[in-house]
Amino acid sequence: MRFFAEDLLSVLLEATPRPTAQAPKTISDTLAKVSNVRHCRT
Repeated sequence: MRFFAEDLLSVLLEATPRPTAQAPKTISDTLAKVSNVRHCRT
């Protein structure tokens, strides 16, 4: 499965805002949000 910019933008725009303190601290934390089967986890 490939992610396209339009799809990712749509998900980001529809997401509920969260405090900055909950944001990933590093790129590895960000990449951990995508599982090994390449599905976005929430």
